[in-house]
Amino acid sequence: MSESATFQLENNNTLISDQARKTKISNFIGIILGLIIFPYTFYFNQSVEYEYLAVACLLTSLTFLTIPLINHLKKTTFARYLLIILSTFSVGMFSIILEAKSHIFIFFFPIILLPLLFFTYKQRTHIIISYFIIFTGLVCDISYKIYQQDPAIANELMPLVLSNIIFCFLLICVYSFTILKQKQYFHENLEKKNQELLSQITVRRQTEASLREAKSAAEAMSKSKENFLSSMSHELRTPLNAVIGITNLLIDSDPKKEQVENLNIMKFSADSLLSLINDILDYNKISAGKLDIEHIPFNLVQHLKNIKEANTFKATERNNTIKLMVDPAIPKILKGDPTRVAQVINNLLSNAVKFTEEGLIEIRVFMNESIGDNHITFEVEDQGVGIHPENIDKIFMDFEQAESSTTRKFGGTGLGLSITKKLLRLMNSNIEVSSTLGAGSTFRFTLELLPSSEEEYETLTKLDQEEENVSYAHKKILLVEDNPFNVKVATQFLKNWALPYEVAENGQIALEMAQKNNYDLILMDLQMPEMNGYEATTEIRKFNTNTPIVALTASAIAEVKSRIESAGMNGAITKPFVPNDLKKSVMKYLTLGIKKGTKDAEKFQEAR
Repeated sequence: MSESATFQLENNNTLISDQARKTKISNFIGIILGLIIFPYTFYFNQSVEYEYLAVACLLTSLTFLTIPLINHLKKTTFARYLLIILSTFSVGMFSIILEAKSHIFIFFFPIILLPLLFFTYKQRTHIIISYFIIFTGLVCDISYKIYQQDPAIANELMPLVLSNIIFCFLLICVYSFTILKQKQYFHENLEKKNQELLSQITVRRQTEASLREAKSAAEAMSKSKENFLSSMSHELRTPLNAVIGITNLLIDSDPKKEQVENLNIMKFSADSLLSLINDILDYNKISAGKLDIEHIPFNLVQHLKNIKEANTFKATERNNTIKLMVDPAIPKILKGDPTRVAQVINNLLSNAVKFTEEGLIEIRVFMNESIGDNHITFEVEDQGVGIHPENIDKIFMDFEQAESSTTRKFGGTGLGLSITKKLLRLMNSNIEVSSTLGAGSTFRFTLELLPSSEEEYETLTKLDQEEENVSYAHKKILLVEDNPFNVKVATQFLKNWALPYEVAENGQIALEMAQKNNYDLILMDLQMPEMNGYEATTEIRKFNTNTPIVALTASAIAEVKSRIESAGMNGAITKPFVPNDLKKSVMKYLTLGIKKGTKDAEKFQEAR
């Protein structure tokens, strides 16, 4: 139903309700007056002189009592006229009978209110006719009394009386029309306000509809973007997995001295490409609010040393020196998110290396008791090109760099610092920058990292060491992968680690093999012909709930992880994988397995 139709319906309902109220009032007045007049039938019936009045009272009373019936027959206007006529007649009749001994004619004035009560300002004609009826009765009553008292002076008084009555009639009409005009103005103003409100409601609903459409479009666009990122992530990571995997295999296969530098360059380039892909995916995760911060024990100093070592190669190329200074008051083991802390520091350090040539880069980490307990401040200072004060805020914007020439000179996507700032916000921190153009920059942030027990950290480390020393020659792994290059990389690593394995080219073959054989671990690719990894896992879980199934996926978005869990997988290793991360995950799942009847033995983990 349209807005105007709804409003019109509401107006009609209001009018119907108003008419019903007026009908109830007329019914009530008719019944009351009928009951009041009815006893006079017996009073006048006892007098021979007024015997005819008994009949008049009876008829008048009965007529009053029929008003509800007339209203019920939808003759409401007739019923109201009849009520006014009978009321006028009754007052006039009793006034004449009681003559000058009574002031009953005063009841003519309450009758004057009936037209205003029964009719609206649009029914002016009915009001005038009603007044005419009432004043005619009043004239008849006064004329009769004047002639009855002294017919001689009646001719002299009648013009004055009539003129006064006419004046009162006109005065009451004017007064009534003034009241009606105000009432009309009120109703018209109310209707106007209602129309304005209706218009506002219509605009608001249209706006809400537009917003809903925009939201639906945005959600559809977001879904398309996620699907695109998932697809592109898979398409980019799949060949990159082969490149990084083969490179690692060549480095570990005792290459010739002249080949080492080329392999390191290849590995560095592949890692840089992987870092770029990870930045894009992390940016999407943070923007969608789907990136969680961990709180696990880790060795901060060891992480800092690893980050420094990872950037040393690039720093040496640019004749830079990296210096790491750590406050000895910092606890050895802290609780936080080592991956994200390392990502932030690595982003700042790699930027410092990129924008500095033949200079010193210092990483300073110290307890900052001026802020509060367990607050650690990190500073990365370089002697690079510096940043103009006007561009400091700009460098933290998405896909922005300090100057348009920066990308041409130094490369980069402009995402690193944007992601860094967003990650620090997720860890309840912020980043500060002080810089001098041409002299270098200092990036500073503070994190609250609670100390953790070394026992908890050593327990995790000990578990990893125990897994390294355990023999898995009696275990059997099923590798489900359709890409021949990825099969070659994965199987080569499994051979090097002395892990028995079998290969299935797609999900359908994997299902058949899982029905015939018992495996201790299934490494399941997700996108395959015939039957994908989700479908294969769902079918396997119908008859096997104990064997760990770990996804080998080239997609790292949250929706994929959710589908992995729903299908019944126990974890995921993201391609391209670091050999040690793959080995650690494989050993852990072979060691822990799954306890029958319980949820996953280990929480979902992502290894890069």
